[in-house]
Amino acid sequence: MAYSSGMHDAPDTATIGSLPAPPQRDGVVGLPRDEVLARYESGVTHLPREVLELDDALLDTFFRADAGVGRWSCRVLLGHLADAELVCTLRMRRMVGEDHPTLPNWDVEGFIDRGVYAPMGDDAANESLPRPRPGGHVAVIHTMRIWNTEWLRARSPSDWDRVGLHDRYGSVSLREMVGHVTWHFEHHAWFLAKKIDRLLARDA
Repeated sequence: MAYSSGMHDAPDTATIGSLPAPPQRDGVVGLPRDEVLARYESGVTHLPREVLELDDALLDTFFRADAGVGRWSCRVLLGHLADAELVCTLRMRRMVGEDHPTLPNWDVEGFIDRGVYAPMGDDAANESLPRPRPGGHVAVIHTMRIWNTEWLRARSPSDWDRVGLHDRYGSVSLREMVGHVTWHFEHHAWFLAKKIDRLLARDA
């Protein structure tokens, strides 16, 4: 399973933020149930605190592909993470509540291009248009994870083996889904820390 998630740059080996190295998907997916749930629940602790203090200009700065920090702006990345929580929460609950539900993919880049996270194109320079603050995204993610962790801990072993059918990646179990969602967030948090280091000139 390898969901589309806007991960356009391969991570390097630098030490960044609370994650000493970019997490490896297979290692997270293979963790025991209690360990992966603890890691899933505490995901927001990997987000650098400085993202809550950036001004609009820094939050909306996109990066060149050769910068090595991912192309998205910090605001877009946080918006994507919040949407991923909503999408994956529904997927997980459907996998338990339905038999072999289909799990359609979503157009990640389309959300960005259509200005779901911040004004884009000709609207980008219009300072009067509202721009969601990072705190709202972080609050959504934190709340969803607390709620989901409580629910997931109550699931039976047979529930963890239930599967959904992704329209691109085939059969995926709930166990794999939780591991993937945990890794996906940590992966993006690692890149967010790199972006902020670059924006605040801490990156040599």
